[in-house]
Parts: sequence; structure tokens; C-alpha cells
Amino acid sequence: MNITLALIRSIRGHVLYTHEDSSLRGADINNVILLEANLTGADLQNVNFNGSDMRYSLIAGANCQYTDFCNCILGLTNLSGSDFSHASLEKADMHKARIWGTRFDHASLYGDTSFAEAELKWCSFRNADLEGVDFRKAKVIDCDFTGANMRGVRGLNNEKLYANR
Repeated sequence: MNITLALIRSIRGHVLYTHEDSSLRGADINNVILLEANLTGADLQNVNFNGSDMRYSLIAGANCQYTDFCNCILGLTNLSGSDFSHASLEKADMHKARIWGTRFDHASLYGDTSFAEAELKWCSFRNADLEGVDFRKAKVIDCDFTGANMRGVRGLNNEKLYANR
């Protein structure tokens, strides 16, 4: 266990700051409360955050590949520039999040995942499973949905998908 993981376990519910070179790779830290966490540039690959509350956090430029964010509350977070490729985000709540230049390629977001009222700009959802995802009232600009499973997606239409292209 590294020092960052020890900090997370000892300060549940308090602000967490990690340095740019921080690594939580492979950690199992599910069901924690990390409000206002600063995880900028962190290596979060293959971490289990299942059921965690990470509202108001800054998770920009982070490596979130293969990470489990199922049932997480990520509302009002900044996820810009992060890589969520192959991540699991089923039933994640990302309402009102700022998500610019973020990759969700091959990610699993199906179910009741919500981007309601989020701002998504220049994001990639190539080959992602978006079945049943809620994009209602989201601002979606220049996002790539090539090969994505769009069955049952709410709040997106062809006009919105191709706006500003």
C-alpha cells in the first residue's frame, strides 16, 4: 500500500489531494466519500471505486483506464482530459459534470448512467456501450460516437450528435 492509499483510508469524507505522479493503480477503495478530491493527473488505472461519492472533485488528466466507477456519484466533477477507456461506469451519476477532451472508448456505461445537464466537448465514445444512458439537457459538442451502442440512449438525437461539425 502506498502513502496515498493510506491517506484515503484515514480521511474518509475529507478533501484529498494527490500529486501529479500519484498512483493508486489496482487499489480497492470502494464505497468511500471523496468530496472535492483533487486527483489531477493521477494514475487510477484498474482502481475499484465502486459506490464511491466523488462529487465536486477534479479528476482532470487522469489515467482511469479499466477503472470501476460503477454506482459512483461524479456529479459536478471536472473529468476533462482523462482517459476512461475500457472503464466500467454503469449507473454512474455524472450530472452537471464538465467533460472536455475525455476518452470513453470501449467503456461500459449502460444502464442508468447519467450525463444529464453535463457539458461534453470533444469527447470520444468509440465502441462504448451506452445502452440506456441519459444525456437529457446535456450540452454535447463535437463528440465521437463511432461504433458505440446507442440503443435506448435518452436526450441525444442526430441534430445534437452532429452539431458544430
